[in-house]
Amino acid sequence: MSQANQMQLSSGNGNVGEIPFINSDKTWDTDGIEGDAQILIIDDEPEICEEIAEKLERRGFRCVVAMDAKTGLELVHSKASISIILADIRMPDMDGLELCKIIKNEISEERELAILIMTGHAGLSEAISALKLGALDFLTKPLSPEYLVHAVTRADGYIKARALERNFTEQLKELVSVKTSELRQRTSDLEKANSALIIANQVKDEFLTMVGHELRTPLTTIVGSAGIIEPNVVDPKQRELIVNIKKAGWRLTKVINSMIDMVSVETKTFQLNLSDVDVSELIEQTVSVYRGKAKMAGVIIDLDNISATSAKLDPVRISQSVGRLIDNAIKFSSVGDMVQISARQTDDGLTISVQDDGVGMNEPEIMKSHEPLQKIDVSPTKIRDGISAGLFLAKKFAELHEGTLSIESNKNQGNSVTIVIPNQISKLVPENVRRKQRSY
Repeated sequence: MSQANQMQLSSGNGNVGEIPFINSDKTWDTDGIEGDAQILIIDDEPEICEEIAEKLERRGFRCVVAMDAKTGLELVHSKASISIILADIRMPDMDGLELCKIIKNEISEERELAILIMTGHAGLSEAISALKLGALDFLTKPLSPEYLVHAVTRADGYIKARALERNFTEQLKELVSVKTSELRQRTSDLEKANSALIIANQVKDEFLTMVGHELRTPLTTIVGSAGIIEPNVVDPKQRELIVNIKKAGWRLTKVINSMIDMVSVETKTFQLNLSDVDVSELIEQTVSVYRGKAKMAGVIIDLDNISATSAKLDPVRISQSVGRLIDNAIKFSSVGDMVQISARQTDDGLTISVQDDGVGMNEPEIMKSHEPLQKIDVSPTKIRDGISAGLFLAKKFAELHEGTLSIESNKNQGNSVTIVIPNQISKLVPENVRRKQRSY
């Protein structure tokens, strides 16, 4: 060991700030310490620095010493391994408070540093000021060996915890950045896919509308021609064929009309034609269309509860809605069952109900019935025709009137479907239809 790097330690008396536990025959070697120093001791009294370093090194800490704050700052800047600073609060040129300010403003954001301020009893107010400026703790002179080690150990634990927190935060930021980038990419992909779906849906709607119109015209001709020929046909087999042509034609026409209505409802281009309507007459006319089907199925239709007189609504769409409910009620009823239709007016509006004694539905089936093209397999012995759009369209037509459609049903206990149309309807025409009309 070179003489320049060897310092003789003196025994302390405990009265002038020296540590009384250092033996006078011990030496402190600075070689091999400064390169990876963990603790920086700053005090203008060399004996204090040496004694503190000796004690801490016996506990496994690596120390480096500076005789003034300016030299200490240079060491902090040059040695990244320094994490704990033990500094006297009263030093020439720059005191401990100024040191705390500089470290807080210039260094603390870049790395983890714990500052422990050493002060005499007369400097307690300054020590408190140092704590406010970011110091972790303060030690009063003469220093207690046990408290010195405790304070430094606590500071070391604090630094390690802060390092773990900083590392975790950085990892979390990196993970959030990666996940955010992935989310943005997925969002972009979803937006592209959604745009493609919108275009495909528009093409589908336009195609279905075109096909519906193209099929409806020849079907009308076929059904009309069959009706003209039917009275002049004498042969029973030929007459049966014509009747079958008419039935198939009307069934296809019904499917096509439902398909076109579904497209109009889904694209929100549907327009209501409201007028004052005789409710009793409207329901009578609607029921008359289904009396033949009810008779063939052995189902009784009851109209004894029609008390409503008049209401403002779209007669075609409400007739279709009620007709679809009657049609469903007949389909899912057995011979001898009754379909009851009621209509009454309340303060809230017009209420129309269709109740049957059929097989009924459970909750999942009720939810399914509100969706388009969803068949409810309530009876394995009967084949149901159509595209299963009845309840869906009836509900949509009610909602276009700013009303509601509700279903009460229990398995094997029948169904009760109720349409409520409010007395006042504000949206006579959908907004997108109004925009189209204004653009012409």
